[in-house]
Amino acid sequence: MELSRVTDYGVRAVLYLSMAKGLSRTQDVSEAMHVPKAYLSKVLQELGRRDIVRLKPGVKGGVSLVPDPANLTLLEVVEAMEGHLAFTRCSYAPGECAFETLCPVHTFWMDLQKLVSERLSSITFAEFAETCSIEVPRNPRTEPDSEGSAFAAVGESPGGIGHE
Repeated sequence: MELSRVTDYGVRAVLYLSMAKGLSRTQDVSEAMHVPKAYLSKVLQELGRRDIVRLKPGVKGGVSLVPDPANLTLLEVVEAMEGHLAFTRCSYAPGECAFETLCPVHTFWMDLQKLVSERLSSITFAEFAETCSIEVPRNPRTEPDSEGSAFAAVGESPGGIGHE
């Protein structure tokens, strides 16, 4: 069994957002987590449909995490991207297989399913983020500089737009 590349990218994006404060530029997520922008857009749209991320369009937009990283598990993100995690049909749809009661490996598949699900649900993104060494840049759109102004950090002034 192999998780899809899109799921891997989704986990990376959520990990980045777990470490970020407020909105993050998709470009920053893409660069820091080595996720191609073309894939990242699709991944973020899917995570948005699942209420895991919030996308804010526009020049001052970006992406942010919806749930608290301490309450979001690896299993939730994997299942948001892959669908229900299962090794066999009978492990997520009991009664689908006519040989379920006679199958010599049914118990093994069910035990494996339980172990993997329990492990993935035991890891929160807050815990995951503690082990990550990626630097998340300060977002000047949502975090004021030391003078208390978000404008100075991006070269803007209250009267007009500067260079970013």
